[in-house]
Amino acid sequence: MKVGVSSPYKKLHLISETFKEYNIEHIQISLPADLKIIENDLYNEIIKYKTKNPSIEISIHAYPFNLAEKVQAVRNIWIELAEKTISFANKIEASFVNFHIGYSCNSGKRTEHHKIIKKLIPVLYKITEVGIHNNVEIHIENSYPEQRNSDFSKMGDRLSDFEKIFEVIDSSALKLCYDYGHGNLDEHGIDILRKFHFRLGSIHAHDNDQLADIHWPIGNKKLGTINWNKEIKFLMDINFQGAFILESYIKDQLESLNYLKKLK
Repeated sequence: MKVGVSSPYKKLHLISETFKEYNIEHIQISLPADLKIIENDLYNEIIKYKTKNPSIEISIHAYPFNLAEKVQAVRNIWIELAEKTISFANKIEASFVNFHIGYSCNSGKRTEHHKIIKKLIPVLYKITEVGIHNNVEIHIENSYPEQRNSDFSKMGDRLSDFEKIFEVIDSSALKLCYDYGHGNLDEHGIDILRKFHFRLGSIHAHDNDQLADIHWPIGNKKLGTINWNKEIKFLMDINFQGAFILESYIKDQLESLNYLKKLK
């Protein structure tokens, strides 16, 4: 697998100096939904970085997007912004774009949640086709459940969401980004990875206390509850070749890199 780090686009200039002692193979850049204002400057900065680091692989974290928006006119705007993000990914030769697939109010009931997933599938199919046209993979990230009886619901917060999506969209261009921190907030979250490891495209690696999405470093036994030795062995056993992205603050990314370095 390719060890990488996430970075807000405003801090991309810090990457080279901060991680120069480590063999970083991948950078995931977090971008706003509307690229219009920053697109030209960001393009120039990324090309400059890639010129100095020709072997680096780039991906985009498209956040926040709500592809599950109920209002058709608003959903169309989200789709248009997603298409522009994918086009930009092609322009900078990014390998994939990772999306949070959305959220909805008035969707706390299981039946309503499933209705929204059903309407979301054609949107994901369309975006996947745009990705194929632009030679860019589309990754969709697992989320975590809200409190019980909440009327707000995240899409991708349960195994059945991915069962429905991947059953209909059987394309190698649509893959899972498994977020370990999100999965750790639900005792059944890991089932998404175990069942769909053959659709796994990338990993978001961070830890938490199973209460909040804290984004702690990995491998620190005093912080977090994930058995990283076990999980990294699992990824090696399935011959995972994608990006293993450390998604946290810089100091925690450095701690995570030192843990991985000890594992060789």
